[in-house]
Amino acid sequence: IILIENEFHLRLLVLHFVIASKGNRLYVVNVSSHTLVIYDSKNPTMPKWRQTIRDASLQRPFALAILADALYVANEGNHTFSIFSIKHQQPRFIRAVNGSHLAVPNDLLVYENTLYVSNFSGSSLTIYDVTNPFEPHYIMTINEHFKRPVGIAVYEDGTEVYGAK
Repeated sequence: IILIENEFHLRLLVLHFVIASKGNRLYVVNVSSHTLVIYDSKNPTMPKWRQTIRDASLQRPFALAILADALYVANEGNHTFSIFSIKHQQPRFIRAVNGSHLAVPNDLLVYENTLYVSNFSGSSLTIYDVTNPFEPHYIMTINEHFKRPVGIAVYEDGTEVYGAK
């Protein structure tokens, strides 16, 4: 577990889980059950289950990212990412973003007002402007140098983007 600015990710090889946090809430996606699970982490050594969300938009959810009150979930199964409002205790589904530029999205990263989406099948990186976190605007897709990416990193000053394979 790596803790970086209030957000951490845990990936297991057998069953895929990804965790993101905001405040005292942990958000966990489970690819095998197609769910988003929420835990209360006031006591970090004993998180308490709060709810499990089974939404039709969650199809092989594989990655999470948070910007302000928006939770983004990459869905490998339907080539989309879902947006949930997490302003209140009960997350609310806002919309699913799809398009020909998303192909098995498997990682998400927010840097400032930019959302990066790695596309495993598309061997590409898709970029969105998320100045309004609930209304992402497509900027571009980069196909060069991203053969089947499985992760994304941004250099600390935002000048370079890396795709892990």
